[in-house]
Amino acid sequence: MPRVKKNGFVVFCQEKEATTPKFSGLSMSQLATNDEISDLWQALSLDERQKYVDRAKEFNQSEKEKGKTFSRPPSPDGDLTGRFDCYGRSMIAMQQKELMEKCRSIDLIGFLHVL
Repeated sequence: MPRVKKNGFVVFCQEKEATTPKFSGLSMSQLATNDEISDLWQALSLDERQKYVDRAKEFNQSEKEKGKTFSRPPSPDGDLTGRFDCYGRSMIAMQQKELMEKCRSIDLIGFLHVL
């Protein structure tokens, strides 16, 4: 699976997960949306944040040198299987939700459940 580029905040979250027992075992999305972690990040000075930004850059550069890609190449047939948006939401689920909303607007819900 391709890796995602890290930024300073992601490195900060990973550090908090590794060093703070109450954050241990949380997923990256749970860490990134945790109010306490966000407050800790915002309380850092620019110099303190820069060390995390630098570590993220080093990580991304080392991954690039290893030949690892940071994103999945586009699918020629438009297949969204296994793809997620920047918030971790399934692209297929979002596409289905959009279709359902269009169907509601023209009252085809009952028809779709038959299919």
